[in-house]
Amino acid sequence: LGIASYKLIEQPFRRRHLLPNRRVFTAFCIILSGTAVFAGVLGHFRVIEPRNAVPEDSRSGPEAWAILSPVVLPESSSLPFILYGDSHAAQYHTALVERFGEGALITESGCLAAPGISNMQGDQGTATEACRNLPGRLSALVRSRQVPIVIWAQRWDRELFAADSGAPLGGTATAGNQALLGAIDRMITTLPEGVHLVLLGNSPTALAAGPEMDGGPIRCRIYVNIDCPTSYPVSMAEGREVNRLLRDFAASHAQVSYVDAAAPLCPSGQCRIIDGETLLYWDGSHMTLQAARRVVSTMAESLLN
Repeated sequence: LGIASYKLIEQPFRRRHLLPNRRVFTAFCIILSGTAVFAGVLGHFRVIEPRNAVPEDSRSGPEAWAILSPVVLPESSSLPFILYGDSHAAQYHTALVERFGEGALITESGCLAAPGISNMQGDQGTATEACRNLPGRLSALVRSRQVPIVIWAQRWDRELFAADSGAPLGGTATAGNQALLGAIDRMITTLPEGVHLVLLGNSPTALAAGPEMDGGPIRCRIYVNIDCPTSYPVSMAEGREVNRLLRDFAASHAQVSYVDAAAPLCPSGQCRIIDGETLLYWDGSHMTLQAARRVVSTMAESLLN
């Protein structure tokens, strides 16, 4: 390639075989620059778009792409709910506020924490400490603001460790399932009597479709020679086993309810990644606002009243 470009491009230009005089050279530069500017204008007005362009229905607001805030504490004295968990909880906050009013948000990215357990083993520094302190922060806020509802949402499919020793307890859907249920029971005892706990199940995620979805559907479009899936069978959805565990736990506890995050995103046995022109995930696992609204719309008004 180096020899070819030297012979066919560099030398003909240097010796003026291709552009013999200044007038021809100027005309060539104008045409070349004009072509680039014209393509840029078409791109600016979205007449032409790259493969990884965001679908039109997903451009309706910055919430779908904004960095998720880990903590939101409204100033109003009355809080209808507290949303608790990790970034998979934070993805629902805007949709919940739209439907039920200004609730609080207490999360730590990548953190599944309840009394006695954590998914962080102890080698992640301040993140581990912040994660293990999260249940105490929740309990304190519920008591100080007299909040009647706690909505607990997570990426539930995790490996668990004992909070005190760091000893492995197993995965939440396998050997660690009883450790998870015991921790949820202990979490309930840290809350005032009468507080209702809503367990919001694991979302199906886009990554469940395969490794090409690691960066999400928009990232996948950049790759060549890859067909990016827009849906996949519900049998491949992330968190199916732990979701059954949470559902059964809620059914046996009067003060606990379960909300299925998969049902509204997996109609007719297929979990959607993009539904028509509506983008449902902005990376491998986090929902867009449009998808979060679909899940929240299934929550009964009576649940938070």
